[in-house]
Amino acid sequence: MGRQGSTLEELHNIKQPTLIVNGIRDAMVPTPNSFLMTQKIPNAQLILYPDSGHGSLFQYPEAPRGRCSTSSYGGLR
Repeated sequence: MGRQGSTLEELHNIKQPTLIVNGIRDAMVPTPNSFLMTQKIPNAQLILYPDSGHGSLFQYPEAPRGRCSTSSYGGLR
């Protein structure tokens, strides 16, 4: 069995710009968890979608595009 809570304690080690996307009604990843991740990851940004659950990226596919750039992610294609 893994160490409980160890993942949360390691989030500060993420150095890349991080976009966290969550639906307000997501039952699998509750919104408070997304807020906590945003606080723990340096340079993280949170997008919350209203009237959306775990499939928020499918319900709002165009929305995050303006928030991501390949230069922010080391030139990934």
